[in-house]
Amino acid sequence: MDNDEVRDVEAEKEHHPPGNPTPLFVRSSLQSLASTSAAPLLSKSPIKSSFKPPAYKTTPISPKKPGRYAELLQTPIHTAHEANLRDALLESRARDETRKEAMVMMQAGVVLSNMYTSQVQKQLQAHEQKKSKGKTRLLGDGKAQLLSGDSFFNLVVEDEEKRKEEAAQKEKKKESRMAYAEELQRWEAENEGIKARNAEKKKRFDEAETAWQVEKALAKTEKRRPKWNRPQWRKDYQPEKLRPRPKLADVEGEGDETDSNEGSDEE
Repeated sequence: MDNDEVRDVEAEKEHHPPGNPTPLFVRSSLQSLASTSAAPLLSKSPIKSSFKPPAYKTTPISPKKPGRYAELLQTPIHTAHEANLRDALLESRARDETRKEAMVMMQAGVVLSNMYTSQVQKQLQAHEQKKSKGKTRLLGDGKAQLLSGDSFFNLVVEDEEKRKEEAAQKEKKKESRMAYAEELQRWEAENEGIKARNAEKKKRFDEAETAWQVEKALAKTEKRRPKWNRPQWRKDYQPEKLRPRPKLADVEGEGDETDSNEGSDEE
């Protein structure tokens, strides 16, 4: 093995030390990122919703210039060397345009991904804040507490009142859902009855309409007026309108009115 081969092996060992397959340049890059705002991305701990994704700074890209080198390319060619230079220039220009187009597409993709990630992060943070809103941790700061102190006692009383209020609201919502389900059943039953009655009226109307058409044809033959007027659906049979579907808010509103009325009666 000559000296060059020995140096190559030693360089390879330096970049890929035993027991660590990660290349040196990758480890250096990760160490550099660890000291920036992107450090949470390298941590083994779960990423918090308050962590904002690293901002991507776009790079200005000049527009395409189809006429670039047009004057130079129109210059007459006199030698084979000039022809080779022209071909190299055309190839370089085509490669540059392809690279620029690819760069525009990649940068647009990164911008869109950054916008999506930012929106998702904001929605997740808002959701977690809403979920944790109203929850009080009496011993959540890690400091010693005087359990008989007035401030701690007030926190306990306040926390107990919040728990009772939340339990009352849950029970009220449960009762409202049950009342709404019963109201839906009544609504469906009433509408089924209206549909059945309207169907019976429609049947009688169709029979009356058929009889009138026969009378009309006979009166025309006998050259006289029909003996009775043509039946009218809405005027003579008065079909019933279906009840609109009840809303949960209406049922909850009725419950609130009932509670207020009961309170006024007790007074």
